[in-house]
Amino acid sequence: MIGEECITSVPPQIKVDSKSDAQN
Repeated sequence: MIGEECITSVPPQIKVDSKSDAQN
C-alpha cells in the first residue's frame, strides 16, 4: 500500500514500473 501511494506522486511511466515490480 505504501508503494502504491508513493508511485501515485511520481509520473505514470514510473507508476507502471513500480506496479510491475511490486506485482513480481
